[in-house]
Amino acid sequence: MVVKLYGQIKAGNPQRVLLCFLEKGIEFEVIHVDLDKFEQKKPEYLLRQPFGQVPAIEDGDLKLFESRAIARYYATKYADQGTDLLGKTLEQRAIVEQWMEVEANYFNVVVLPLVINIVFTPKFDVALVEELKVKFDKVLDVYENQIATNRYLAGAEFTLADLTHMPGMRYIMNEAGLGSMVTSRKNVNRWWNEISARPAWKKLMEMAASSSILIEK
Repeated sequence: MVVKLYGQIKAGNPQRVLLCFLEKGIEFEVIHVDLDKFEQKKPEYLLRQPFGQVPAIEDGDLKLFESRAIARYYATKYADQGTDLLGKTLEQRAIVEQWMEVEANYFNVVVLPLVINIVFTPKFDVALVEELKVKFDKVLDVYENQIATNRYLAGAEFTLADLTHMPGMRYIMNEAGLGSMVTSRKNVNRWWNEISARPAWKKLMEMAASSSILIEK
């Protein structure tokens, strides 16, 4: 059965789920939700996601929202299919979960306001952005140390720990113009270059580019 994802391909949170689908080889259909027209706030969509955010999914009778929860579910359901995103032992899975928590509670809470202010706010608060950059520097220092002795965040294999970071990293490297914060760090830069070269990520970026062209037309 094809999974229906309600969202926008170029948006960060849907990309987290779509990348999981691509890594696992899961069939899906994207039902476009126009964020610029606030379709995610309309009553019919709120029945799928009561907080008015994207994505939401339908898989038969199953309905889920929250991108990290969705990714965990499909990585577990299809554990024997595609890329192993969970870790092979209980201990490895615990480390994957640890770095997913780090992404949500330390990385994203700084990246999100940075991106909102720089990319989506015409006249952003310069002082706030500088304060957030200082905080992000400290976060990246932790990552630099972690990846100094590990190929990926949770060890030797690419997992959800890395995958969940990729949409936010894309904003930092491209739209927000903060790529130097990554490229100035040898280990973080190597890590980003490696994970962003994955075929699934390249496919997702092609999908996002094609969807933007179709919307503009």
